[in-house]
Amino acid sequence: MNPENIKKMVTAALFAAIVCISTLIVLTYSATGYIHLGDCFVLVAGWVLGPFWGALAAAVGSMLTDLILGFAVYMPATLIIKGLMAAAAFWVMSLIRGGRAAGILKYIISALIAELIMVGGYFIYEVFLYETPGALANVVPNLIQGLSGIVLAPLIIHPLMRVRYLGEMSGRE
Repeated sequence: MNPENIKKMVTAALFAAIVCISTLIVLTYSATGYIHLGDCFVLVAGWVLGPFWGALAAAVGSMLTDLILGFAVYMPATLIIKGLMAAAAFWVMSLIRGGRAAGILKYIISALIAELIMVGGYFIYEVFLYETPGALANVVPNLIQGLSGIVLAPLIIHPLMRVRYLGEMSGRE
């Protein structure tokens, strides 16, 4: 196997663990869900590892958290939604051109779009589980969770890109 692919695979496994652990760090918990730091690292995984490995790391790490916390009913949705979030974050960020001024802005915009995928994806899934009123109850907590990702992920991506290994992996060094 290609050494570069092995590096990406190992880094993706590490990111899956980081996503899982950061999702387990619950900031608040309510009857409609919990707000955590996981979305921050879902976005970072996409930005660093790209649309395939980033999506895989985000999807597996997030889905494992559902398994650990006893939310098995959410595992299929989480696998798809978090994978799509990471891939979308990468693609949108890659599409936005510009110099230094566009740097943080492209991460914020890509995070916003990825988080909208999360809110919309879980809403659609929960309509099937709980019907529309039940799904609507989770929109605000999901928006708050998404906001935490939109704020935190762009703040940590630049320092992480200074780590030579990650900068090289993402193709930005």
